Amino acid sequence: MAAVPTQNDRFRQAMLKSALNTIPQLTEENYSIWKDKMSALLKLWGVLTSLDANGLALTSEENAELNLLLILKIDSVTHHNVVTADNRNSAKLLWKAIKD
Repeated sequence: MAAVPTQNDRFRQAMLKSALNTIPQLTEENYSIWKDKMSALLKLWGVLTSLDANGLALTSEENAELNLLLILKIDSVTHHNVVTADNRNSAKLLWKAIKD
C-alpha cells in the first residue's frame, strides 16, 4: 500500500516543481545563474553532495532522474559541447563536465 503524502511532502514537491520551472536552459551566456539555480535545486533534492563527492554513489533511480534533468536543462549548442558518449549516461560525469 502506497504511503499517503504529507503536507510537507506536497510542499516539497511544489517547491521542486517551481524551481524546475524557473531554471533556464544552460547556454553559453548564463552559466553562472544557471549553476546557482541548479545547485540550489539539487541541494533541496538532497543530491548535490552525492554529485560533487567522488565516493558517494547515486542510486540507479537518482542517476536516471538527474541525468534527465541535466540533459533537459541544457540547450542544443551547449549539449554538443558538454554531452559525450562517455558521460551521457552518468549524472555525476555530466555534472562534472558542466562544472569544468
